[in-house]
Amino acid sequence: MDAVILAAGIGKRMKTKLPKVLHPIDDTPMICYLLKTICKVNQINNIIIVVPPDYKLISETIKRYFPSDSVRIHFAIQKNQLGTGDAFMAARNSGQVKSDDIFVFCGDMPLISLATIKKLLEIYEKTEQDAIILTAIFENPAGYGRIVKDKNNRVLKIVEHRDANKNELKIKEVNSGVYIFKKEPVLNVLNLLKNKNDQKEYYLTDVIYYLNKKKRMVTAYTTDDSAEICGINQREELAYVEKLRNQRKIKILMLEGVSFENPDTCYISDETSIGMDTYIETGVIIRGRSIIGKNCRIGACSVLKDVVIYDNTKIYPLTRMY
Repeated sequence: MDAVILAAGIGKRMKTKLPKVLHPIDDTPMICYLLKTICKVNQINNIIIVVPPDYKLISETIKRYFPSDSVRIHFAIQKNQLGTGDAFMAARNSGQVKSDDIFVFCGDMPLISLATIKKLLEIYEKTEQDAIILTAIFENPAGYGRIVKDKNNRVLKIVEHRDANKNELKIKEVNSGVYIFKKEPVLNVLNLLKNKNDQKEYYLTDVIYYLNKKKRMVTAYTTDDSAEICGINQREELAYVEKLRNQRKIKILMLEGVSFENPDTCYISDETSIGMDTYIETGVIIRGRSIIGKNCRIGACSVLKDVVIYDNTKIYPLTRMY
């Protein structure tokens, strides 16, 4: 299976000169979270990243973070910003798509889990669909494409928010931008895409409509964790995803036997490990590849980065260790 990552967006709403997918979450470019997860999927042996023409910084960053996987990571240039459909065409035109099945991701979705990817693959393989879409239920689905189904729960089409009518806007099941396609059917309908929409772009979502017209089977899998499909288009969303990442890390640590006096005030890096029965006071920040031993106490407002703290150690308040 090939994976195609759409990562050519320039991030206009981010107000930045840095490529959007390189904006950091916990000091790591957001696209690296997705790549780290994808590289754990045994079925995926070829990764095509769709990038803008000035992609040197993106490619150099990815090669630095994934030196051992660089042989299977390729880049396809999207010359113009003409939408997700155009980006997918760039992947096709690169000649790098080799397999019969194509897994499509968005480069600004760092929270998608390995478990969700595997579940999507499992359903796709068991049901022998021509396409499967990862969806989620949002109480406030503003801005997301809506999943339109028939009475038998078959996906008929995806309608972007800007182009949806009043009835379609009431739908709470939304598109994540993550798909698995059979290569032959999707490439056959790709040239049917038109840009007659509010943004004058070619939407990859429209291939679902054309697959249905060709009597191809399309289904959806709805994730229980809607946070997994959160995309990032502006800095407020970047901060929100960072907050979710931090909350998940702290929850994992608490389940492993770490106590937090006030977890909402603490920041813990994904790469940090903390031993059982350690107590973290209010306002603690721990960054980098820090290792905190068992039965420690980290005092309020301590700031630690890339440190090793042995078992049974007490770090007093207002400690900074770099």
